[in-house]
Amino acid sequence: SVAPRFVRNPSAVPNFGFTGSAYWFRIRVNNTHASETRWLLELQYPHLDYIDVYHVDDKGAVSLQRGGDLLPFHERAIKQRTFMFDLPLPRNSQSELYIRVRTESSFQVPAVIWSPRAFLDKNHNEQYVLGIYYGIVLAMLVYNLLLYLAIRDTIYLHYVSYISTFVLLQLTLNGLAFEYLWPALPVWNGHALVLLLLLAILFATQFTRALLEPWRVLPRNDRALRGFMLLMGVGALASLFVSYSIMILFATAAGLIGMVYLNLIGLACWKKGVKLAGIYLASWSIFLIGAAVYGLKASGLLPSAFITDYAIQAGSALEVLLLSFALAYRIKLLKQENERMQYEGTANLEHNVTLRTEELNAA
Repeated sequence: SVAPRFVRNPSAVPNFGFTGSAYWFRIRVNNTHASETRWLLELQYPHLDYIDVYHVDDKGAVSLQRGGDLLPFHERAIKQRTFMFDLPLPRNSQSELYIRVRTESSFQVPAVIWSPRAFLDKNHNEQYVLGIYYGIVLAMLVYNLLLYLAIRDTIYLHYVSYISTFVLLQLTLNGLAFEYLWPALPVWNGHALVLLLLLAILFATQFTRALLEPWRVLPRNDRALRGFMLLMGVGALASLFVSYSIMILFATAAGLIGMVYLNLIGLACWKKGVKLAGIYLASWSIFLIGAAVYGLKASGLLPSAFITDYAIQAGSALEVLLLSFALAYRIKLLKQENERMQYEGTANLEHNVTLRTEELNAA
């Protein structure tokens, strides 16, 4: 028997970081429900490469179900962005589940067993929240794209580029892109995650430069930002050819460093008196807080609740809104600067006319 070789996992969500090893999990299931005989096993992280679920019933019969994001989406028995497995459990029965997982992505296995009704309720609420989130982000994207087409200011194009890649990144992270955009391309789905993450960092950096103009107050840091953008571009190209296990480590490190560094750039520009830096700093700080809360929840340090489950969506939605507000405030500042220059130009012209008139009168 292999049962004695299993050890109890102390955390609510098993998390082994990045590893090439395969792990086995053993779950004992006792169905004491009065009427429910069909249950659903959900593995909630949508980027696990290979999943084998062995169900051993109380009579010793074994059934096997397979999943993973390296299989085309249409091969899933239950069409869901996360991994769902059917569990027939007769009343007052005892079963054992043996789950084998191997992946090159972050190795986290949040597992939940649902009754069909409970899962439908949870999925309905989840789709509602995600619909609001993507609706907000897409509305800001379309609005600023129309502004770019109307006034041809490239800063709006930088904003649209960043938000577009960030939305695609979020769709990829939560499995919706694989479900709706490229369900028959599992290999591309793995490459897309790294590629979009690096492109989002690149476009976020370029938008930061366009909004804060750090070359005016922080020339050395601006040169560093341009070098960082070049590195992200090279990394994005390399992600199409280099092993995923290598590139995901690079992209994760680049994402953490990039977010912190851009926040520091915003803080430095704010101290230098750049008017838009305060809004920019607030937007990035909110996003970082949301990402940190979600990370602590994923690590098991915070409980799973509505605010922790959707912290990164809430933070990024507020970030998108604040950055759009920063662009609107920028128009006001440009208008005020234009009016000031016109006023000064008119005053100088009147002063010169007065001087010339006095000279002519004296002559």
